[in-house]
Amino acid sequence: MSDSTGTENWASMRQVVLGVPDIEAASAELRATFALSPGFADPLLHDVGMSDETFRVGEVSHLELVGPLTDEAPINSWLAKGGGPGGFCLSIQVPNVAALVANAEAVGVEMSIDTEAYDRRIVQFRPRDMGLLVEIDEIPEQDQWFWDDIEAEVPAAPVIDDVVGVEVASPDPDAQSALWAAV
Repeated sequence: MSDSTGTENWASMRQVVLGVPDIEAASAELRATFALSPGFADPLLHDVGMSDETFRVGEVSHLELVGPLTDEAPINSWLAKGGGPGGFCLSIQVPNVAALVANAEAVGVEMSIDTEAYDRRIVQFRPRDMGLLVEIDEIPEQDQWFWDDIEAEVPAAPVIDDVVGVEVASPDPDAQSALWAAV
């Protein structure tokens, strides 16, 4: 799909990230509940004091668990504020981050991170604006993702084989929906 300027205009939810206090326990529970194979780690998260395990769910979706490596890890304050584990972040793939950043700025949504990782631009919007941490990953090739080159065991009979949506709690769902649409 292209917009009026001929620029591709699409978005694909690629990764749902759950914040947990204990990666090992949560990982074992997730694998047992959904018959998933062991996952893999994103080495960049260790730099910010977090451990993780990412599970392939079908051909294009991923579930990721993130937890603290140290008492100072930022995920600890998030876990305390939310009262425990839960939905932490959505990673959404788009062909052009700049257009979404401009939209976000126009409606007052702030960025918490604008960086490059794995040779791709990554922007994270503040959770207080979006309802949770929303990460926008610029990968123009719709059939590519960060983890395509990582060997991952394919489960024999998974209980789930895709992630097609999430539910985000909001005190004002209509306003939250309008904000997301504007971005």
